Amino acid sequence: MKESNPGSGLQNGLVVERNPEIDDNAIVLDRHDSISGYINTYGDKLAEWYEDHTAIVVPHWPLPIDLAFLQSITMPPAYKKIGSANGIDGPLFKRTKDNKYVGINPLLNLNLEMMETIYLRDQIQLAFRQIRLDIARLFGRYRLVEANMTFRCVPTRDEGMHLDAFAGGGVSPMHRMKFFINIDSQNREWQTSYSLPRALEVYRDLLGDIPAGINRNDLNHALTAKLGNILPRHRISYPALSCVIANGETIFHEVTFGNRMIAGEFFTPVETMHAPDKFIGRQVAETMQRFGIGQTETAPV
Repeated sequence: MKESNPGSGLQNGLVVERNPEIDDNAIVLDRHDSISGYINTYGDKLAEWYEDHTAIVVPHWPLPIDLAFLQSITMPPAYKKIGSANGIDGPLFKRTKDNKYVGINPLLNLNLEMMETIYLRDQIQLAFRQIRLDIARLFGRYRLVEANMTFRCVPTRDEGMHLDAFAGGGVSPMHRMKFFINIDSQNREWQTSYSLPRALEVYRDLLGDIPAGINRNDLNHALTAKLGNILPRHRISYPALSCVIANGETIFHEVTFGNRMIAGEFFTPVETMHAPDKFIGRQVAETMQRFGIGQTETAPV
């Protein structure tokens, strides 16, 4: 793994263990106490690294939140993907035409006192509002559209090395942006491996039975099944208010330990990318054709 400050493998509890068998596909930024510090230091390099299927490790992401309170919250597994798309940061109630008040926020289904629920919703609002501003500034060239931000107070253990796959099956016509901010008192433990294009190249001799015309969703499932248990891996252990910015759709990854985090998923038009020719839909199609691994559809742009 690469670091912006070589030799600083440990920063305030942040630990990176590199595996020499794998490409350097992560970079640890120098720590700054403000988002402006990262922008001033790295600028458009952040978009360039991200588009190269790099895991960008941000040592400190300042957020105006009550960590002690949030670290006391545990949610059931069904809440793992509940987020802004479900109104988790929105109003708790609405008034009906017959003057009744109806709960409309998923937080109301948690076993919390009402004041705790209100305070939790307020904390989520604060965090999401700040993150929306910050991610738009960090990746200023992108025209980001929010798909979902999740507030995951859900324990995760040894989920298995995988590529993310999504409902719908096909190739998204937009460039996907994802990030994962730890808000727990314990480090979040990640393992990463090859990028999707690089795995296709390295393990091409194992992929002869990938069918022609396979869609990207099924391709990611197939590669996870074939390669997930044999991939070499790096380790990233990152503390509260640090973050990994990485596209789980294009980088093999696994969370081996984690309790609480904020995750974000955004999209931007391909033409806003630093290098539109690096759009994953194109890269996968070209790589599979080059090595004779089935065929896949190419996304419209």
